Amino acid sequence: MGGKLLENMDFRARFLTYKQTESYDESAFAVYVQSERGYERVCAPQEGACAYECVYLNISPANTDILKPEVVDAFIRETYDKYYERFPESFGKELVGFFTDEPQYYRAATPYSDEAAKVFASRGKDIKDGLIWLFKENEKGYAFRVEYYRTLNELYVQNFYKKVYDWCEAHGCMLTGHSIEEAGIAAQMLGGAGCMPTYEYEHIPGIDHLCRDCSSELAPKQLGSVGAQLGKKFLLTETFACGGYDTTPKELKSIGDFQYFNGANMTCQHLYPYSMSAQGKFDHPPFFSPQSNWFEEFKAFNDYFTRLGHLVSNTADRYDVAILHPLRNVYLYYVWGGKNELVVAFENDFKALMSTLRKNGVTYQFIDEALLKKYGRLEGDALVLGNCKYDKIIIPKMENISAETYELFQAYTGKLCALSSFSYIDGKPATAYLPSNATLEEFIDGVEWRYMQKGVRYAVNEELALTGLPANHSERAFPQHLLIETDGEKIFYALDGAWFLNETYLALKNAELSLLVLDCTCGDYTGDYRIGELYQTPIASGETVREEKVEHALTDEAVTGVLRIRAKGLRALELRLREKDGKYALLTLKDGEWVFDRSRVAESIVGVEKDEDSLAGIRRMPFGGGEELTVVLDEFSVEIFENGKALSSTVYPAVYASGICLTVDADECVYIREKIEE
Repeated sequence: MGGKLLENMDFRARFLTYKQTESYDESAFAVYVQSERGYERVCAPQEGACAYECVYLNISPANTDILKPEVVDAFIRETYDKYYERFPESFGKELVGFFTDEPQYYRAATPYSDEAAKVFASRGKDIKDGLIWLFKENEKGYAFRVEYYRTLNELYVQNFYKKVYDWCEAHGCMLTGHSIEEAGIAAQMLGGAGCMPTYEYEHIPGIDHLCRDCSSELAPKQLGSVGAQLGKKFLLTETFACGGYDTTPKELKSIGDFQYFNGANMTCQHLYPYSMSAQGKFDHPPFFSPQSNWFEEFKAFNDYFTRLGHLVSNTADRYDVAILHPLRNVYLYYVWGGKNELVVAFENDFKALMSTLRKNGVTYQFIDEALLKKYGRLEGDALVLGNCKYDKIIIPKMENISAETYELFQAYTGKLCALSSFSYIDGKPATAYLPSNATLEEFIDGVEWRYMQKGVRYAVNEELALTGLPANHSERAFPQHLLIETDGEKIFYALDGAWFLNETYLALKNAELSLLVLDCTCGDYTGDYRIGELYQTPIASGETVREEKVEHALTDEAVTGVLRIRAKGLRALELRLREKDGKYALLTLKDGEWVFDRSRVAESIVGVEKDEDSLAGIRRMPFGGGEELTVVLDEFSVEIFENGKALSSTVYPAVYASGICLTVDADECVYIREKIEE
């Protein structure tokens, strides 16, 4: 635009400032003196007055007033219409839509718009009568502040977002982008006094996620809530900016996963600069252009989020718990540039509530009061908002509620947990009480925790079942892989690493998978790209040199079993009995004699060992005549080598439940897992 709209002074943004003077200032936009009611606007010097509270109207040299419809109309004529005049055949094809970035009213001071004055006038009010309350942190100003910022938000949504959205609708393209400062409740006061209502008027609603901070799910949760309620399939996050050049791909993946888990399903990476000359190298890195030191792997990174986004966007959100979003409570207290101690305390309480629910596994969505007024209704014991139905409502600690919301909840008969009563309705003093019939503890206790056991199938409901399978990782992090059954389909989702342990392989061997999703940590890789246990022949690439016979199904519980080793034709053999932490003991056959070396575990003991308790987990070690050995084990893996060449893979745990025997015939390169005969 090059500042074209700024040429019209009427289009420039307005903002307010304040100072106290000793005399009446005729240049002020509005002047007030103290009175019993708080402050009274005066239009002339007052006898006996020694202090005047003055509010001044200022004009920005660099910002337009997007709350004015004529400003947005002019913006559309100078930008959107120009694109359509030049490329009409491309709209809805290669020109899919437009991205709007951080539209906002004036944020560097107290915002003002002539359009708001018109709205107040239509209600029979003079907006100047109350402007002083935008600078005084006093409860007498609550009603004015609530009405003022609610008006600004409505103008923000209707006169900017809806106008641009309607134009895109009429021209066969889509609108996406994001508002500003979505990550905090009070922070949203800096741009439009609320972002959730704007999502109604974006084909692909979006947020902006800055830096590496994943401490609050507020922004993606707001996005996901409205997306589910209004049927918005795709939900975008502009993400990764301000992380710094040293942000690793692993960190970036975790940031993206966090947002996708909480509501987003589409990524717009910040940034792909054409050049890094001059200021280009400082534009809120990291960058994803060819200058990046991992640009060649960027496709694998994007492919992961494309697949994850496909899964998430084609999954229906079902929540029975909803939280009334408390933004309008901030309207009570908020003063631009003030101490805002009540705002800080309130937001900290709300963060604590979200943290408590998150840590206790309570999933939920937000209810915005503006959208509730438009799309909310009661249905039996449930509250319906668009496509979503909730029978458990949490009202956080808040003093203010709108009259429409209060009336609706008075008739609500589902589970209601109100963490406080209300002192104000639309900012006006009132005694408003919604009786709770549930406690937060009941909502938390209603969450059923199940610690998954390996190989056990858990039916979440009639349409969803999960089976946890282990990866090549610590058991403390179990499960790393999930077999998901839903709508007659089986999806295997590998969350941690690409190597499958034997038992995971066996569990999947006969499964007819609809989709296989592998973690992209390693990206595209050529060479040794095995996905099975090290040297595990049933699924390793290369020649199969061993066979497997399974005559008894494995159980979930790994306990004592028997390991039998046959080495009739060999004079040299090495076995490694490996513990979970990577330490191992050696059993070797050399010149017909078994030698036990535990130096890799603890102290060094080399020589013929016959002590039954010589190693934890090996409780009996009868050494035979040099040809066959029987060892009773707990949980150890076994690796077998002949003259430095691996004969079999790791088998971990080596043996399973009582009655299961693993026999390794090193001479014939065969291992057999079978049921021990009685």
